Amino acid sequence: MLDYWGNDEDGHHLRISIVNVGRLPIYIKQVEVKDKKGIFLGSMNTFDMDKNFLIISPNEVLAQEISVENKHRVFDKFGTDLNGHIKVVITDLEGEKYSFSKGWPVG
Repeated sequence: MLDYWGNDEDGHHLRISIVNVGRLPIYIKQVEVKDKKGIFLGSMNTFDMDKNFLIISPNEVLAQEISVENKHRVFDKFGTDLNGHIKVVITDLEGEKYSFSKGWPVG
């Protein structure tokens, strides 16, 4: 689940929610936000005091607000419909990457 708000004066922000709908824990090493060309815009904090990764238990929801950079004015150009223009790339502990570019609210 994704949400976006902001402007150049206040900064640009995303709220990313990750839900584990399975029966086993999910181990996440990294969550990055990139534009469609792969340019890094920001990342989620994916570690705690004891380890450098996240564990999301079954039926758990992890939500975090992050600040992102407005490189190439991507938020100015596509702020009302980020679908296909911004992607979230999640990397698990084994290095497998999962990319999502749809699901942004429109309007």
